[in-house]
Amino acid sequence: CKCGRQFCFNCGENWHDPVKCKECPKCHVTIEKDGGCNHMVCRNQNCKAEFCWVCLGPWEPHGSAWYNCNRYNEDDAKAARDAQEVSSSLLATLCIGKLLMTAC
Repeated sequence: CKCGRQFCFNCGENWHDPVKCKECPKCHVTIEKDGGCNHMVCRNQNCKAEFCWVCLGPWEPHGSAWYNCNRYNEDDAKAARDAQEVSSSLLATLCIGKLLMTAC
């Protein structure tokens, strides 16, 4: 931006390269993994969903597969990523529109 702020066009959050955007599969808030196993717990106080970082599926069926997703399916993962990308693009478009309106 002209103001010097850097943000991600996909999710609208602060710039986070090289980390890819991912969302909680339940409430769609942006999530971040900074180490550890694949068991994720959403930090949104109204959500607290437990899911797998790799496949974004519910954690319960994963059992003790903390470091290897035993339910990963490339076709399902691609469909989820594509849907998330569409959602993120729409959000970015709305955010850019709001930024342009406030800059005028």
